[in-house]
Amino acid sequence: LKRGDLSGGINLSLPITSRREGVMPGLGDVTLNFSGGINRLSDYGTLKDWSAGVTWQPTEKLGLQASYLVNDAAPSLTDLGGPVLRTDNVAVYDFTRGETALVSVVSGGNPALRKEQQRDLKLSANWELPGVKNSSLLVEFFRNRSNDMTAAFPVLTPAIEAAFPGRAVRDASGRLISLDRRPVTLAEAGAT
Repeated sequence: LKRGDLSGGINLSLPITSRREGVMPGLGDVTLNFSGGINRLSDYGTLKDWSAGVTWQPTEKLGLQASYLVNDAAPSLTDLGGPVLRTDNVAVYDFTRGETALVSVVSGGNPALRKEQQRDLKLSANWELPGVKNSSLLVEFFRNRSNDMTAAFPVLTPAIEAAFPGRAVRDASGRLISLDRRPVTLAEAGAT
């Protein structure tokens, strides 16, 4: 497996106000920043990313920051193009029937995986504590949302079997005989 990566990007930082330079000093120090990038992966295609943010320091001891980041991410080389292997007589617990079955398990890469889009929001405040030398209080809020993320195939419950039709094969009596455990694309995930 091989992946070439041609990439480029730009990063801009624009000071709006400044106490030191006397530009609207009553507002403190305000800086806007923006970055953008593009990656061309030889085995996958084009990925883009960008971010925007603002930093505000109303006083010498207090700094506030907000940023938003959007990033495309490609599945790994092995998730996409790993060799497809079939292993017979693997013990798998079948939640639908409540029994362990010996099945043929398919593993390896999945070329149908989609690129992931990550969206992150970060808010933070940093306050230098008065009267306590070399100390500060940092408060952060971070929210991550991702669409079309690559994940290992989950445990085969009835809900997972319904969500990924064709991954579990059963015989005429309903006994599990084959399971495709190659990676999947999940619609959405997030954390706060």
